[in-house]
Amino acid sequence: MPGQTLYLVTLPDVEAISGGKFNVPHFTGKAKIDRVVKMAGLRITPSSSPFLLPNLAGALGPQKQADGSMGWPSS
Repeated sequence: MPGQTLYLVTLPDVEAISGGKFNVPHFTGKAKIDRVVKMAGLRITPSSSPFLLPNLAGALGPQKQADGSMGWPSS
């Protein structure tokens, strides 16, 4: 991929950080891919965001409030 950069969403390896105490597959899996990509020598632009904008569509997005406005319910 000469002249190209891969945009990579990566997260910390929770299993390694916690000494195996916590199993968070969506973090650890991304950390493993990050290591493979770096070992392959690919140029990357990393992003360490566990929550991406498309997640705000649908059920996780703003909902109609009692007053008719849009927003997230407060507990």
